[in-house]
This record gives sequence, structure tokens and C-alpha cells, in this order.
Amino acid sequence: MPRRRVDNMSMDIDGAGASPLAGGRWPVLLAIVVLIAGLALTWLASRVLFDAEGERGRARLEEQASSTARQLQLAIDLSLASLHSARTYVEAGGPVEFAGFSRFVVSDAEGRNGLLALGLASRVPHRERAAFEQWLSAQRARTEYIFEETGHGVQRAVPYSPEYFPVRLLVSQQGDALQSGLDMNAVPARRDAIRSTLATGAPAALKARRADVWGIDGDLVIQAFERVNPAQDHVPDAGVGDGASVVIGIFSVGAIFRKVFDSARDDVQVAVFDLSSPAPEQRLFARNVEGDPRSAQEYVDRIPAGEPMAEKWFRFANRSWVMFMLPGPDDSLVPDPGLPLAGIVIGVLVTALLALYLFIALARGRQLSWLNRRLAGMQQDLLSEQVGAAMQRSLREQADAAARARSHFLQAASHDVRQPLHALGLYLNLLGERPQLSADRSFMARLRSAADGLQGLFDGLLDLGRLESGQLQPSPRGFDIAPLLQRLCDEGEALAQRRCLRLFRHIEPARVESDPLLLERVVRNLLVNALRYTESGWVALRCTVRNGRARVQVFDSGPGIARDARGHLFEPHVHDRHGGDGVGLGLAIVGQMCALLHHPVSVRSRAGRGSIFTVGLPLESRATAGAPEAAPLPGGQAGLAGCRLWLVEDDAKVRDATLRQLRNWQADVTVAASVADARSRFATGAPPDCIVLDQQLPDGLGIDLLREWRARSGVQLPALLMTGDTAPDADHARGEAGVVVLRKPVTALKLRSALNVLLAGSASPR
Repeated sequence: MPRRRVDNMSMDIDGAGASPLAGGRWPVLLAIVVLIAGLALTWLASRVLFDAEGERGRARLEEQASSTARQLQLAIDLSLASLHSARTYVEAGGPVEFAGFSRFVVSDAEGRNGLLALGLASRVPHRERAAFEQWLSAQRARTEYIFEETGHGVQRAVPYSPEYFPVRLLVSQQGDALQSGLDMNAVPARRDAIRSTLATGAPAALKARRADVWGIDGDLVIQAFERVNPAQDHVPDAGVGDGASVVIGIFSVGAIFRKVFDSARDDVQVAVFDLSSPAPEQRLFARNVEGDPRSAQEYVDRIPAGEPMAEKWFRFANRSWVMFMLPGPDDSLVPDPGLPLAGIVIGVLVTALLALYLFIALARGRQLSWLNRRLAGMQQDLLSEQVGAAMQRSLREQADAAARARSHFLQAASHDVRQPLHALGLYLNLLGERPQLSADRSFMARLRSAADGLQGLFDGLLDLGRLESGQLQPSPRGFDIAPLLQRLCDEGEALAQRRCLRLFRHIEPARVESDPLLLERVVRNLLVNALRYTESGWVALRCTVRNGRARVQVFDSGPGIARDARGHLFEPHVHDRHGGDGVGLGLAIVGQMCALLHHPVSVRSRAGRGSIFTVGLPLESRATAGAPEAAPLPGGQAGLAGCRLWLVEDDAKVRDATLRQLRNWQADVTVAASVADARSRFATGAPPDCIVLDQQLPDGLGIDLLREWRARSGVQLPALLMTGDTAPDADHARGEAGVVVLRKPVTALKLRSALNVLLAGSASPR
């Protein structure tokens, strides 16, 4: 800006410097009075609206609490009905055998939410103990005895007692913690519950901590007992017992509650307590509750005075349960339109008066304000131009560097893609000209190796894309790392034998805190890299615990890594450590996954002496110690013979290949090419065992079609959803029960494993 222009502007500012309030003080006083009156009226209106909303909120909370309590009591009664059905079955007549009782339990358990196991126990006097143990040994084909549990799965023979109450039959839906011969009288709480039901004939229950064998449905289980009519008692003929028998039911508290609360609103606070238990053990269920209240009194004491709360009571057998429900944020209440309208009118008048005052008060200072704004604007423009130019230069340099790195990476990845594609094309052409080569194991192994190489490269690129986009989020928990490392060593033995290498292992037991799936991918990449690039000698996997941390190390006797290459070893655009053609995706994924898990990873190497890769892991903290580990997914190669499958795929080649593979596994498959085709083909007939469908169909989404089928049939049909979309918001099936999502390309092994999981009933939306 020229200096003369600045001087002129300064003179104008000095000449227009008169105070805008020089005309008197009455505009200020008027503005204060009007402002106070407007604030008072606004406060009054807000109080009236607040009270009205509070009353309506309390009424809606009470209505929702009553509905939830009715649903809970209905779910409890439905679960306890299985206990009544088992008693009726035993009293029906004829000896009760395990096979028939098992079929009865399986058929009766359908629709019984929370049922884990049903069984039968009878009283055995001490004089008949030997006869009962002989009968039990004959049933199990080994020496058995009446035993009690001492903790950690250890069993010991029950010492002398005037009478025992051993388990005769037990059919488990999940787990097998109660075995035949377990004395129910050995634990005082169970003994009291049995005596109560024998005396009154009404069901009696006790609360116990959940054992791992009962699955992941909740932290607590309820054991319930009901007396069998002695006049019609029919138990397996052991030749002993005086006819006093009870049926035993094991129920999951978590499953019963989730059946009700999964469909309830998410913004309410709910806590359920068992008042029949001691105060430190009363809590059964909590949702959106801060802190860790153990008793009902402790929870009530935390509620602020005046907070609306609904209290509902219900029963589980002879136990009294209470539910407290507090409201969450609710913006759906509609206030009374009368007072808000008056408030709006008054607010408009107040705003008009204040605007008039401000116009009069600021009119005389208009020129000064305008000149100040012009000067400040010109200075800001000049500063913005300078900062913008600097930022543009910096951004241009960063963009050029990123473009060069991306170009280098794409060129290397393009080369890696062409290599297996080139080999795969030649192999397929040779196989077409000489079909007899399909019997040559060596040729088929090379063909499969080329396909596996291409598949591995695509998997690496997809994993790297998910890591860079933030889609992959870890789920750390405490677990035993030794079985994971032993399994990886077992997998690596085959590759080591093919390359004539020795694979050593030294694994110390340790419980670490990490995401087991991501940690398994990290260690597998390091181990496979070591086996792949070591020409001769050995590879070793070691796990040690030192100074409160665990270290997983992969050693090899390979050629080592040059010093100048170690600093860029975990970058995706760097070639592999031996100067090959790979783009180094395995180590890039290792580096980014370790950064995501906050696990330090390092490498030591000497030329010609091999390398050591080390991953540091934190040990399990006290906060997560004792938390239940997720049950392993069912493995094995479960047969698909006779399984009814529906296949919906619009791409003709993918549909034909998938159909041939499924029929090769002896599955009964029916196919469709679109949503409309699927609706017409599958409109009638029984639902299948599993559905395999593509997400992107020409006339809709696969997940929407699945939800439509589920709603129409009323059955949670298991489904395998395949998609080629990798966008962050493309996971439309997240949180959908009974659905496994696979991203294309999908190998036959992944397809078979996913079907095994679904057909075994262990599908998880994770």
C-alpha cells in the first residue's frame, strides 16, 4: 500500500474519532431495562416448558419401564417353562434314558432363550452309594464315583455324608460343567435350594458365577431346581435311591436380558439387581451405567435427588429381582405452544427495541468503524496473501513428493501383478493344450503357487488400503499367546520342509494384552518372510518375558539387511530386503499394524549373518485379567454334503465358478442372478441352510434382500455376503447377526471356512 494512502486514512480516522455515546446516557439505561425484562420473561417460559417436559418424560419412562418389566418376566417364565417341561417328561412314565432325554431337551430348547442345560438328580442314601457308583461306572465304561468340585476343574470323591444328591442325567446346550455323579449337596447354596423345592414343590434357584464352558452369553448363570412328583418318578434304573428327585436347569442371565434389551431404546439407563443375594453380589445387568455399583442400595444412592426413576419388581423362581430405569436424552417432547408463542412475541419486541437502540447509538460512529474495518481488512488481505503463498509452496512440494512415491509404488506393484498373471496365463494355456497335465502334481502345485501369489498380493494391497483409510480398528484383550505361536509354527513347518530349512521354536507361556487377530497377521508375515528369503540354514521363533513385557522374536540365518535399507524397511514403496521384485507389502503391513496396536517393532541384522525382528508386547493388565476369552471358531473341514444353499450372483463367470466349487463339495445349490430373479425362484419352499449372495446386485443390495427374506420367513437365515467394495462406509452388514462378510477376491479355503463357521452356528458380525 502507498505511504500517502496510509497517511490519508490516518487523518480520516483522527477526524472521525468522536464517541458514539456522546448524546447522553439514556440509550444505555433503556437497553439495560429492556434486556433485564426480556431475560426474566425468557427464564419464566423456560421453567414452564421444563416442568411440562419433565412430567411427560416421567410418564413415558414409567410406561417404558412397565413394558420392559413385562417382557422380562415373560422371558423368564418362558425359560423356566423348560424346567416344567422336563419335570412333566420325567413324570410321564417309563424309565428315562439319556438318548430320549437328550432328544427331548434339544426339541424343547427351541425358542427357550437363555437355556444352557437340563438334567436330573436323585437322592442317594450313604448305604446305597456303592451301588450307585457301580451303576454310574457301567454307564460311563470307566471307574466313576460321587464327586465334588474343588475349583479350577479339579474333582475329588465326596467324603462321608448321610445322603447325596448326585447328577444322573445332564444334556447341555452349551458346555458340560455338570457331569454325572456331581453331588449337588456338596455346595450349601445348592443344598438349600434343593431342600426348598422338595419341601414346597415350587422352583428354587441360586445364582452362580459363570464358568467358561458355558459360553459367552453372560457373566452369570442361574441354576434352578424343581421337584419331581415322587409317586410318578421314573429315573434311569440304578437300583438305588428313595424316589426324591429334582430336575436341574442352567440358564444364562445375559442371554435372557439381551433378548429383551436388544430391542429396547439405547438412550435409557437400566440396572437390574438380585435382592436375594448378598449386597456385593446383587448386580445382574447394567446398561449405560457409570461406575461399578454392586448392590441396589449403592446404585440408588448414586442417583441425584429429583432425577426421575422407574422401579419394577419381578421374580426368577423364588428369587426377587428389581429393575431401575432412568431416562436418557430425549428431544422428541413437544412443548405447550401457548407460552412459547408469547415468548416469541416478547422476544421479537425486545430484539426490535435493542436493534433501534444500537442503530441510534452506533450511527455517529459509523465512519470510524468503516475506516477501521477497511484498514484491518487490507492488512488481513496482505497477510493472507503472504501466508497463502507460503502454504501453496509447501503443499505443492508435499504433493510432488507424494506423487513421486505413489508413482514408484504403483510401478513396483504393477510389476508384481504382471509376474503371477504372466505365469498364470502360460500355465492355463498349457493346461488347455495338454489336459493330462492336471494329473501332474508338480505342475498343479506351480499353477496353484502362481494363483496364491496373485491372491497374496491383492490381500496385501487391500489390507494396506484398510490400514491407511482407518477402517481396521484393533480390539485388544488379554489372552494366552503360546497357543497362537505354536499354531503359526505348525503352519510354517510345511514351508520350511519344502525349502529344506530347520524351524526352531522356544515359547515361554505368557498372557499378553493385544488384538489376537492383528497380532497373528504380524507374526505370520515376519515368519513367512524369514522362511521365504532364507536360502539355507534355519529359522527360529522365540517368545520370552523380561522386565514385565513379552517379546516375540523371529531369527533367521539369511543374507541379512544392509544398514542403509533398515530405516525404510517398513515403508510400502520399498523393495524387499534382498533386492527382489516385491514391493515389500508384508513388512509395510507389519509396521502399520504394530503402530496401530502400539507395539514397538525393531530389526537387527548383520550382512551374511541373518536378521532378528522383535515385537514388544504388554502383559495382561489387572483390569482385563480374568476376562472371558472369546471361544475359538470351529475348525475342521465339516462336510457340505446334503446342505441346501442359495447362491445369488450377477456376474456369470463368478456365479459359474462358485456353483461348480459348491457342488464339488456335494452341496445342493440353487442359483439366481438378481434380486428379482431371487424373489421369483425362492418365493416358495423351505428356507435353506445358508445363503451365499453378492452385495452389489444390478437391481439392489444383497443385505437388503437378506433382511427381506428374514422378515418374511421369521428365521435368522445364516448368510455369507461377498463384496468387492473397500470404501470405509461400504460395510452395510456391520452388526448384523448371523452374517459373515468376505471381500473379493475370495479363495476356496476362505469360502469353505466361512461356510463351516455359519453352518456350525458360530457366525459373528465382526
